[in-house]
Parts: sequence; C-alpha cells; structure tokens
Amino acid sequence: MRPFDVFRPAAFGALIVGALCIASAAPAAAQANECEKLAKLFENRAKTMQQLEGFKKKPPTADQACAIFGRLKDQNAAAMAEVERNGDWCHVPPDVLPNLKAQHAQIEDTRKGACTAAVQQRKQAEDAKKQGLLGGGDIIGGPIRLPQGAL
Repeated sequence: MRPFDVFRPAAFGALIVGALCIASAAPAAAQANECEKLAKLFENRAKTMQQLEGFKKKPPTADQACAIFGRLKDQNAAAMAEVERNGDWCHVPPDVLPNLKAQHAQIEDTRKGACTAAVQQRKQAEDAKKQGLLGGGDIIGGPIRLPQGAL
C-alpha cells in the first residue's frame, strides 16, 4: 500500500474497520465509547472523501470545492486529535496518524486554492455586474479554473 492509498475511502475505511473490530472485543465500556467516537469520525471523513470522488465525474464550483475541503480539513483535524488521544486504546495501526498528518497538509493546500478561486470568481462576478456584463467569467481568459491537485 502506498502512503497515500489511505486517501481512498475504501482502503482507509477497511483499515479502520479492521482496527475497530479488534477494539470492539475489549470489555471496557469506556473503551467502546471512545472507539465508537473514533469510528464515527472516520465514517464521516470517508463520506466526505466519497463526495470528492464524485467530483471526477462532475467538477464542483469553486464555492462547493472550498466548502467540502473546509469540511474535510475539520474532519481530518478531529480524527488526528482523536487518534492521538485514543489511538493506542482503540488499536489504531501506528501508520494512520502520520498518514493523516501528511494528508492534512495536502487538504489545506487544496482548500486554500479552491477558496482563493471562489473569492476571485465572486469578485469577477461583482465587477461584471457593475459594468453591466453578463456571464461573470473573465472576458479575456475565460472562467477561472479550479486547482486540479486532490480533486
């Protein structure tokens, strides 16, 4: 498995489900609660990743990309914090946290690019509206393109 294969929802989900199955065998109720919380964080993160996979078929607007990468950034940060807190307790494989940290930097860079593009698109639309132009795109160079990194 390459380092960023866990970025794929299926591979990452299988990794976490396997780790949590081991954890669910433990009798302590506190452990089960903490591990369920961790599982829910990874489940929500996987759903967001699946939405990103859908962008391959239908590219998002800059505003949509900004919003989803912002949500993914928040989910990733929460998952990192929970793995740091309860990863050993919940038997999370040791390579999960370094992968989350590496992905966090990529997610943040992509989010910044998408949000910058969204701001530029809104500004251009406002400028075009003020000038009485229709379309809202850059008249000379066409519409602003989204960053293609993790999309």
